[in-house]
Amino acid sequence: MCYNVVKEGERKSPKKKEENIMMKHEFIERTGYNPTDEEYHYIEESYYDADTPYKDEFCKQWKKDQKSGKWAMELRFRKMLDEQKAEYEAKIAEQEEYLEFYRGQFQEKRQLEETVKRQNEKLEALKRRTERLAAVFED
Repeated sequence: MCYNVVKEGERKSPKKKEENIMMKHEFIERTGYNPTDEEYHYIEESYYDADTPYKDEFCKQWKKDQKSGKWAMELRFRKMLDEQKAEYEAKIAEQEEYLEFYRGQFQEKRQLEETVKRQNEKLEALKRRTERLAAVFED
């Protein structure tokens, strides 16, 4: 049996998740192995990603893979992927916070620049008016 690691939301198997849910107790009955809840989460992912839609076939192959060490490798791999995903999501969240902070800073700077530009335009208009008035009083 091949445990296919696929992107979240995708399934290579023909089974529909809602129709072929394997409960933890069913897995234990079929394999004689009592996994932790965390480990069962990964077993369940493997079941839904597996090439077979049949629980008995999956469990039979899982027992073989567990004896050969393939399951231990896949479990480490799946945990590593989840850890990397969590780290990646944390980095994205941090970058989004920075982006929001700097976006606010940028907008504030832009508003200040616009205010300065308007004030400079007013100042230039006052200078021209003052020059015209000075010219009128000189004559």
